[in-house]
Amino acid sequence: MKRLTVLFERSVPLRFVVIGVINTAFSYSIFAVMVSLNLSVALASLLALIAGVLFSFFTQGAIVFGHLSQAAFLRFVATWAVLYLLNLTFIYALMALGANAYLAAAIATAPTTVISFVIQKRAVFRPARAASRRSP
Repeated sequence: MKRLTVLFERSVPLRFVVIGVINTAFSYSIFAVMVSLNLSVALASLLALIAGVLFSFFTQGAIVFGHLSQAAFLRFVATWAVLYLLNLTFIYALMALGANAYLAAAIATAPTTVISFVIQKRAVFRPARAASRRSP
């Protein structure tokens, strides 16, 4: 168990995946509830995104990247505005291929997650990494 804890503490990608699973479960649950209440896929996805962005900024910023700031939050929100449109495109494309909204949203999380990690690591939380390298 101690080795797993050490690995978790040292591995940004592992922390991103673990926290991402929690964040995804949170956001997908909101999406599913909204669709079950007969909201449109676009509105359900938007509401899940808003709640998920707020929740995810704090979990990813604090636990994964160790950096919470107003500037990072603004970059995070801008990133997720783009990711929302990309994710919605994936969902509608999968629905056009015959998947229902629930399955399409579940499948769309995989490419969106990979793209999200790359952008967050390189752009959103980059100042925290640069600052930590300069510290003794």
